[in-house]
Amino acid sequence: MTETTAIEQRFPQRFRYRKHGGDRWYFGVAVASSLIPDSWRIECLEQRGFGGFDSDPWELLGHIIGDVEAFEWIDNDYRWRSL
Repeated sequence: MTETTAIEQRFPQRFRYRKHGGDRWYFGVAVASSLIPDSWRIECLEQRGFGGFDSDPWELLGHIIGDVEAFEWIDNDYRWRSL
């Protein structure tokens, strides 16, 4: 039996962010896309948006959540950078 890494399993990656001038945290998740191989989609309830990326999520995150004051990965199995 072979051992599977987090990257091979593509675990969902949760995050939270705070908009400029606010104190409320918003939440989202990056999940492996079932439609596009080796791709991820970002889902945020507040923005109701999604999209795909295959490596660093920052460009897509900027389009979906906009300019934010704070951003943190809750899960970060892929060592994506935080704000």
